[in-house]
This record gives sequence, C-alpha cells and structure tokens, in this order.
Amino acid sequence: MEELQKTINQIVKSIDWVRIKSIHKKLNILWEYEEDKEIVYRVPTVSELKEELRSVIHYMYENDLNNVSYENWIIFWDKPEDKVFGELRAIFRIFDYSFNETKSENPTEDLNEELKIALENEDYEYAALIRDELKRKKKYK
Repeated sequence: MEELQKTINQIVKSIDWVRIKSIHKKLNILWEYEEDKEIVYRVPTVSELKEELRSVIHYMYENDLNNVSYENWIIFWDKPEDKVFGELRAIFRIFDYSFNETKSENPTEDLNEELKIALENEDYEYAALIRDELKRKKKYK
C-alpha cells in the first residue's frame, strides 16, 4: 500500500493543478455541493481536484482496472507482470470530439446526431460533453 501511495503522490505532484483549476474556471466546469441544505455550484479547489484524482486511482487499484474515463480524466495504468505498479498515465481532457466530416451545414444538427449516437451506445460521459456544448451554443446564439 505504501508503494501505491508513492506512485499516486508522484503523479499528483507532476500535474499543474493551478492550470487545471483555471480550466475549470474558464470553461465553467462547476461541481455540485450541498451547503446548508442548498445545492451550490462552484469551481472545485485544488485540494478537491487532487483528492478526486487520488480517489479514481484508488478505485482503479481496488478493481484491478487498466483504464478509466471519469469526468475530465482518462487514466491508463500499464501493469506488466514483472512490476508491482508499472506506468500510470493521467490525461485531463476538455473535449473529446472527433467528427470525421460535417454531415450538414448546421453544426448543432451534427452535435444532436452525435448525442443520439452516444446515448444509443450508452457513452454517457461523451453524451454529457455534447450536451454541454449544445447548451453553450444556445447560450451564445
């Protein structure tokens, strides 16, 4: 367990947390909290962001997973048989869209079509990203 903590601490130290927090702020990626029996939305603190990543890595370890996609994190854990922990790689993503070609002249229609496909494939994280982008497009019309 000590080796796990050491591995997690190494990856946590290698991340530019101020930048991650600024991305949350700039893109309005808010977390939902309950304070005094009210729901409040706010940018997470750096320590909350770090704890989130630590929790995801612990979850991966406990469930012997090689990769996880959670919120804006994609984490890969290459665990060769001859090593205890191997290589751990965390990616913070903002958007994960890949449109090969434009299907129509209206990008909103393309997003709606991609949303439909994501929901059919039960890819809810991708669907949430598309939904958020659609909301942003409506806001700035």
